[in-house]
Amino acid sequence: MAEQHSLFPNQAAEFVALTHYCRWREEDGRRETWDEVVERVVSFLRNNTPGREGVPPRVWERIRDGLATFSVMPSMRLVATAGPVVLKDNACIYNCAYFPIRDLRSFSELMFLLMCGSGVGFSVEREFVQQLPPVAQPGVDCRDDYAIEDSREGWAKAFLFALETWFAGESVRFDFSQIRPYGARLKQMGGRASGAESLQHLFADVEAIVRRAAGRRLTPLECHDICCMVAEKIVMGGKRRSAMISFSDLDDEEMRHAKDFSRGPVPSYRFIANNSVAYTKKPDPIVFMNEWAAMAASGSGERGILNTSAVPVACSQTRKYRGDERTNPCGEIILRPHQFCNLSEVVLRPADDIGTLVDKVKTAAWLGVIQGTFTFFPFLRKEWAENCNEERLAGVSLTGQMDHPSLLTEKVLEQLKTVVERTVEEAARCLGVPAATAYTCVKPSGTVSQLVDSASGLHPRWSRYYLRRYRIAANDPVLAMLRAQGLPWEPETGQTRDNFTTAVVTFPVQAPATAVFRDGMDAFKQLDWYRKVQQHWCTHNASCTVYVKPDEWLKVANYVYEHWEEIVGVTFYPYTDAEYELAPFEEIDEATYRDRAAKFPKLDFSQLGKFEAMTGDTTTVDVEPACFAGRCEIL
Repeated sequence: MAEQHSLFPNQAAEFVALTHYCRWREEDGRRETWDEVVERVVSFLRNNTPGREGVPPRVWERIRDGLATFSVMPSMRLVATAGPVVLKDNACIYNCAYFPIRDLRSFSELMFLLMCGSGVGFSVEREFVQQLPPVAQPGVDCRDDYAIEDSREGWAKAFLFALETWFAGESVRFDFSQIRPYGARLKQMGGRASGAESLQHLFADVEAIVRRAAGRRLTPLECHDICCMVAEKIVMGGKRRSAMISFSDLDDEEMRHAKDFSRGPVPSYRFIANNSVAYTKKPDPIVFMNEWAAMAASGSGERGILNTSAVPVACSQTRKYRGDERTNPCGEIILRPHQFCNLSEVVLRPADDIGTLVDKVKTAAWLGVIQGTFTFFPFLRKEWAENCNEERLAGVSLTGQMDHPSLLTEKVLEQLKTVVERTVEEAARCLGVPAATAYTCVKPSGTVSQLVDSASGLHPRWSRYYLRRYRIAANDPVLAMLRAQGLPWEPETGQTRDNFTTAVVTFPVQAPATAVFRDGMDAFKQLDWYRKVQQHWCTHNASCTVYVKPDEWLKVANYVYEHWEEIVGVTFYPYTDAEYELAPFEEIDEATYRDRAAKFPKLDFSQLGKFEAMTGDTTTVDVEPACFAGRCEIL
C-alpha cells in the first residue's frame, strides 16, 4: 500500500478512513490512501462542477486543505462516490432526502434512493397516503413476464411495475436471472451486490400486504411497513441502509404503537426507521402529555417531535414555507417534498479561535454551494431538480461543539452565521446560481466525528477516558493486518476465536481537556444549548438527542411545552448507565487509559497492501450511520 496520510488525529481515525471511505483502486490492486481520497474528491468537483470557471483557485486549495487536515468536510456521500457513477445520476452525492408517500412511484423512488446510499425521510400522514389508489380485488389476469435489469434503475422500475400490477388485482412473473449474485463487486458504485434473493423476498412480502388490502386503500402503517421492508432488504455497497425517519399524525394510534412490545411481537423491519410525529400546531396539554407518556414508556424515544409550526419562526426568515416541509432522517435539514439535504461540516478544535472558525465556515459554505449545483436526477420525478434548483439549500454544520463550548457564545454564533450567509451569496454569484434560502444546521455526525476525532455534533463526549470499539468482518484484510501488528481484538458477542464472522477491535481514547461529557449535561442543559444554537446559528435545525433520567420526564415535558415555539425537532431517550459486553463506548479511568495507551501498538497501515494482495477487493461502500438527532453516537 502507498504511504498513508500523516495527519490523522489518531489511529482510530485512520482505521475509520480505511474501512469506510477509501475505495478500491483496480489499477493498483489496493485501497486508496487518504491523500488519494482527497485528490479524487477535489478533482471530481474541480472538473465537473457546473459553472466551475467562476470558482477562485484559492477556494479549491482551501477545500483540499480542509479535507486533508480533517477540519472541513463535504458531503460524506460525495467522499464515498465521487467519480463516474455520480455523473450518471447526481443523487449519489447527497446524504438524505424527504418525500411523502402519496403515489406508487414514491415507493419506487424510495428503493432507488436507498440503493444510491441516501437516507430517506418519508411521511405516512393520512393527507398523503389517502392519495394512493385503492387496491382492486384479485382477478385472473396475468401480465407478460418481466425481466429485471440489474441496476438501481432496473430494480426500482421493476418494483413500481410490481406495485401497479398488484394494485390492479393482476399478477406477473418476474425473471431474476440478470441479477448478479450476492457479494459480487460493483465496480462503478463500489462495494457489493445484494443478490436476487433479497429482491425476491421483498416482492413476496410486499405483495402479501397489498393483497390483504383488496377493496380498500393501504393504511399509514401498511405504507410504513412497505418502506421499512424495502430498507431491510436493500443492501447498498455491502452495508444495510437503515437511515430512515417516518412521520405520522399525532392521533394515529397504529403508528404510535408500531414498536410497542406490550401489544405483541414487533416485526424486525419496523426498527429500520425512527418514528416521529409531525406537529402542525401546538397540541392541547392533555393530548401532548398522552403522547409524551407513550414516548417515555416506549424505552425507544418514539415517537420523536417535529414541530412544523415552529419552522417559519425558528428557522430561515427569508425562505418561503409551504406548510408541507418535513426533515431528513437526522432531523437537521428542513425539506420540501422531493428535496435533498446538502451537507458540509466544520470541525471545532480546542485550539480554534474566531479567526480559524471564520476561515473554516467560509470553506464549508463554498462546499455547500458547489455541491448544490449537482442537480441531474434522470430517474427521479422532475420536482426533485426543480426544488433543488429553486432553493439551492446548503447545510453548514458545526461538529465538536462540546470539545470547545466556551468559544461558541451567542455573539460568535451570530457572527459565524453572517459569514456563511455572505459566503453563500458570493459563491452563488460566482457559480451563476441562486443563493441558498437556508444554509446553517447541526448534523449528528456519527461517522465523521470518529474520522476527525471530535465530539458528535452538539452532543457531549462519552467521558474523559473511554474505550472505543469497532466491528469488522473476519475476512477483511484490515483485520489480518491489525492482528499481525498486535492490536487487541475479540470475537463478536456469542462467537469464539475459532469460529467468528465479526471481530471487535478496541482503541483507547482521551477527550480534550476542554471537552464536556455526558454526565456533565442533564436534559435541561442539553435543551438550553439546543435553543441557543437554534436561535443564533441555525437556519435549518440542530439535530439533538436529549437523554432523560427517570426523575426528569415530567419536568422535561413542561420545559418542552413552555418553549414550544423554539423547538423544531428533538428526540428524547432514556438516560442509562447500564453496561453491556463489547459496547461501542466504555468509560475507563485515567490509570486504565494510560496502561492501555502504553501497551497499544504503533500501527503501520501502509502494510495493508501485503494482505490485500492475498484477498483482493473486500471493500464496502460507506453508508454513514445516521439517525434522528444523533443516536448513532451510542450505537
